[in-house]
Amino acid sequence: HKNSPISKFVTVSLGVSTAYKNTIISGEHLIGMSDVALYNAKEEGRNRTRTASINLNQIEDPDFLELKWNSLLESGNKIIDNEHKELMNSCNKLIKEFIKNQQDSSYLNLIDSIIKNTEAHFLLEEKIFSDTNFPLAEYHKVLHKDLILKGKKIVEKYQNGNLSLQELITFVAYDLFSEH
Repeated sequence: HKNSPISKFVTVSLGVSTAYKNTIISGEHLIGMSDVALYNAKEEGRNRTRTASINLNQIEDPDFLELKWNSLLESGNKIIDNEHKELMNSCNKLIKEFIKNQQDSSYLNLIDSIIKNTEAHFLLEEKIFSDTNFPLAEYHKVLHKDLILKGKKIVEKYQNGNLSLQELITFVAYDLFSEH
């Protein structure tokens, strides 16, 4: 594209939208969300991707989101897998309480409990990895330390009153389960 007066390179800007089927008003609404995201990508300098999504803070149904156990991802170690399942159940309870917006001391206790149980699980997992000479044991130690720090930041954000549902879901679903 060397003869272009704008740039010698062709770039792409993308606008992507996501929504759950029960939150979509119409197909045009979803396309409109993508269009807004594309406009934002172009306004921010082009050659980038921007996303648009339904604001999860406006969801009032506590059953709207639930993490599901996938047996295909089992480690093969019953102790580790059972602890992962228990942790997932605790996280589902936390998400439901957050959606119901019950912000009392029991809610903070639930967050603290999940972080403490996660720390204990990581120690057990690291011991099992060490005992079985798991080749990625050191990598998991570093990952575990990072996840605990993220978890403590989530607690801090909650205590300061500025934790969003998106941040909580990102930590629980993506950081804690998908990346771990």
